Amino acid sequence: MSFSGSFVYARVKKWRKEIRTLLEALALSGPVRNMNEKETKELFEKTNALFPYRSLRLWDGNGDLVTGTHIDKKINKGWALLHYNYIRSREGRPSYDIYEKCLSGNPCYVESVPVYAEKTEKSPMKPSAPIGVMSISIDLADTGKDSELTGAYDMVARILSGGETRKSAHSPWKTPVSLQNKDYDGMEILIVSKEGYVIFPTSGINDYISLQSPKEIAKGPWGPLVRAGLNATEEGDFNEIKIDGKDFFVYTRIIDPDWNLVAISDKDSSYHYVYDQVSEQIIYQLITLVGLTFVAIIVSRKAAQPVLRAASVVREFSRGNFEARISTVRTDEIGQLFKDINQTGSNLRELLISKIKHAATDQQIKTAKNIQKSFIIDALPTTKKIELVGSFDPAYEIGADWYDALDLGEVTYMIIADVCDKGIASALFMSVFRSLIRYSLLDKNKEVEAEGIQLTLKTVVAQVNNYMAANHGESAMFATLFLGAYNNETEELSYVCAGHEIPAIIRSKGVVEKLKPTGPAVGIFMNTEYSVSTVEITANEILFMYTDGLVDARSPSNASWGVDELYNVLESIEPKETTAKELMSRISSEANHHRQDADQFDDLTLLVMKINKTDQN
Repeated sequence: MSFSGSFVYARVKKWRKEIRTLLEALALSGPVRNMNEKETKELFEKTNALFPYRSLRLWDGNGDLVTGTHIDKKINKGWALLHYNYIRSREGRPSYDIYEKCLSGNPCYVESVPVYAEKTEKSPMKPSAPIGVMSISIDLADTGKDSELTGAYDMVARILSGGETRKSAHSPWKTPVSLQNKDYDGMEILIVSKEGYVIFPTSGINDYISLQSPKEIAKGPWGPLVRAGLNATEEGDFNEIKIDGKDFFVYTRIIDPDWNLVAISDKDSSYHYVYDQVSEQIIYQLITLVGLTFVAIIVSRKAAQPVLRAASVVREFSRGNFEARISTVRTDEIGQLFKDINQTGSNLRELLISKIKHAATDQQIKTAKNIQKSFIIDALPTTKKIELVGSFDPAYEIGADWYDALDLGEVTYMIIADVCDKGIASALFMSVFRSLIRYSLLDKNKEVEAEGIQLTLKTVVAQVNNYMAANHGESAMFATLFLGAYNNETEELSYVCAGHEIPAIIRSKGVVEKLKPTGPAVGIFMNTEYSVSTVEITANEILFMYTDGLVDARSPSNASWGVDELYNVLESIEPKETTAKELMSRISSEANHHRQDADQFDDLTLLVMKINKTDQN
C-alpha cells in the first residue's frame, strides 16, 4: 500500500502544482491582465497545444466570458456569477469546485485565480480588487489523461503481480475498488479537499461520487476514507480500516494546502504480490517441516497430534496469515519444532514488511526520476548558424539541475540552472521553476520588438523570482540561473546570470572571456533588481555553460577539479575546428578522468552553443 500510495503521490502532487502554476502564470501575463481578447486567445491556443485536456477561460468582472477554449455554444452574459468558484476568486481568493454540468456539457473540476490589472504610470500601485478571473476546467473523465495517471492502476497491478495477470485464491488485483457497488477487491486512489469533496484521478468508475456534497459523501461508504484523508500528515501515514466488514490498508498524505491523497487496497490484494517473493522461503520451510514430520512419525506415533497442529499453522502461513503461532511449554524435540515454526512466521512477517517498504522507496525514486526526465528536452533547437548541445548527469537517481532552450524567430533562448539541494522535493521545485520561465518567455517574446530583449529578460527573471519568493520562500528552495537570448541578426547575446556559475566564451585558442554576474539566485528575496548584460558572439566562437558539479568533481583523494583546470582545457581548444558536441565530450572526459572511480559528488550539467559560419557571415 505504501508502494502504490507513494507511486501516485509524486504524480498527483506534480499535477496539482502544475495546474496552480499554469493558472498563476497566465493570470500574470500581459494579455490576460489587459483583458485583450485577441492576444489572450493566441496565448490560450499555444497553452492548449501543451495541455489539450484543460479548458482555459478568462472572465471579466461582470461574469462575462472574454475568451476561452473548447467552447462550442453561446455563453449567456453573467454565466460565471452563478458559480461559487468565480465569486470567491472575484473577491481575491484562489478557488476550486466540482460541477455536474460545465460548458463542455460534462461533469468537471474547475480551479480559478483572481486577475489584477497591469500596473501603469497612472496606476503604479496594485489595484485593491481583481478585474476578472482566470480559470481552468478539466472534465472528470479526463483527469486521468491530464494528470498522466491513466493506466496507473494497471501499471501498479502489473508490478505487484509480477508483470502478469494472475488468478488465485488470494484475492488478485482486478478492477478499482468501488465501495458503493460492493466491489471490495483491488485498489483505488482519491484526492480529498479540505471541505470533503473527492476526485478519483486514476479511474472513472467512481467519478459520480465526486458530484455529491461533502455531507452526502461523509454518510456514504467512502466516508471513513474521507475522514482518514482529512487527518493526513506531511510525512504520510499507513493504517488499517474496516469497511462493511472488509479490511483495507490506507495510505494518506498531504499534497498541498487544499488537497490530500488517499490510497486504499483490500488487505488480501496488498499481500498478494509478495507471495512469490517469499515462496522460496515457504517452500524451504515446508520441505524441512515435512522431513521433520516423517522423522517424528517414525520415532513415535505419539508425535502425530503435535505434527497436525504444526501443519495447521503452516497452512495459515500459505494463506498469508503470518501471525499464526503454536502455544507450547514442551522442551523436547517437538517443542523445538514448534519454536522453529513460530520463528518462521516472525521471519516471514518481517520479510513482508521489508519488501513493501523497499518497493515504496524504489518507486518514489523511479517516479521522481521520470518526472525530471520529462522536463529535460530531448532535442535542442539547432540551425545552420547555431549548434546547441547539452548533457545532464545526476549524482544520484534524481538531480536538481536542468537546461532548456527555445527558438522563437530571430531569438534563441537558452537556460541552465541548479535548484538547491537534491531529492524528490528539488525535482518538483525544478519543474515549477522551469515551467514558470518557459511560460513567461513564450508570453513576453512577442513584446521583444517593442521593448527589446534586455527588458524581456529582466521582466521574466523578476516575475519568476517574486513568485517563488512569495509563494515558496518558507521552503528555502531557490535556484541559480543563467538565462541567455541570442539575436541571430545582431549576433549579440543578452543575458542574466543570477548567482550561477559564470559561463565563458572561447574566442580563439588561448583566448577565453568570462561573462559577468548580474544578480543573486532566484527565489530568495522579493523585488530583487536583476541587470542584463550584452556581449557579441560571432562565427567560430563557442559559449560554454555549466553547473557547479563540473568544477566540484572530486578525485579519490577528495580534491576538486576546480575552475583553473576547466579554463586550462577551454584555452587549449581551437573553436574554429571544434564542434559544440566535441567540446562537451572533451570536458566530460577530463572531469571523469579526474574523478576516476570516486563517487560523483554533485549533478553535472553542461550546455554548449557554437556559432557557425554561414553564407551570410
